[in-house]
Amino acid sequence: MIKRIIKFLKRLRRRWFLSRQAKAMQPIVDQMIKDRKALRRDINQFLRKYFKIDARSKYIPADFKNKEEVKLAILDKFSPKMEELNVTYEQLFK
Repeated sequence: MIKRIIKFLKRLRRRWFLSRQAKAMQPIVDQMIKDRKALRRDINQFLRKYFKIDARSKYIPADFKNKEEVKLAILDKFSPKMEELNVTYEQLFK
């Protein structure tokens, strides 16, 4: 009986501690999500310029590139920001 009470109290203490930590981490997680969305928005803007889609002319065709060229261009330009946010190229483009 005493073992059950001690086990219950330990479990209660652990849940209390984890809930407190989750509340403290929530603003950090929210900020990281905002930063990841901003990174994706920046990459999309870069890709519009990279493919020359923003030429605003129906007579100028979009520039075609293969997947590897696009991947290397994105990694070249955004790799420091991606490492800071702990995001890989595959996670951004599923």
